[in-house]
Amino acid sequence: MKLGARIALLGLAALTAWGTIASAPAERKAARGTFASRLLGPFAPLAAAIEWSRFDAAARVGDDGRAWKHADRALMLAPEESDGWTFLAHHAVYDRGSPRRTADPAERRRWVEIGLAILARGEREARDPGPIAFKTGVVYISLANQGDGERALSITGREAWSLAADAFERAADAGEPVAAEAAELARAEARSGG
Repeated sequence: MKLGARIALLGLAALTAWGTIASAPAERKAARGTFASRLLGPFAPLAAAIEWSRFDAAARVGDDGRAWKHADRALMLAPEESDGWTFLAHHAVYDRGSPRRTADPAERRRWVEIGLAILARGEREARDPGPIAFKTGVVYISLANQGDGERALSITGREAWSLAADAFERAADAGEPVAAEAAELARAEARSGG
């Protein structure tokens, strides 16, 4: 076979593969993971763990651009693993959004919102969304326990307790231990005014 025919055949095969992947139902895509995770198979979580280590090292020295690239790679390699989502959200909320890191309330709010968005995406993509929903509840409890002037988001303590209860209920629905009890306690706090 001539070189031109081989290239054309290879291009046709690539287009067919891309069309098959792109047209697959969303639930099938999520069940199979990303291309990288499918390619690496059982080694994908190990590769993701290496990327998380690199993320942590870069974040510790303040190289945020490099750190977030490693986080993106880790989530691409193992999007179904709950630990990565909670680890990254924790970094955004409690490290980057910390009053010790930045005194600017707008900057703190931005990082807390980023952390909550990471958790929301993780709940959608992870195989076990329970731990991620539980972590969301914990974030809202930490916000509820801050004073109105200190709270990074413009919500009341009562709203934060209510959002925590909602998150704990999602975690309980996903089978997370003690989440139902946490939801009840958070609802009680919301009813009492926080």
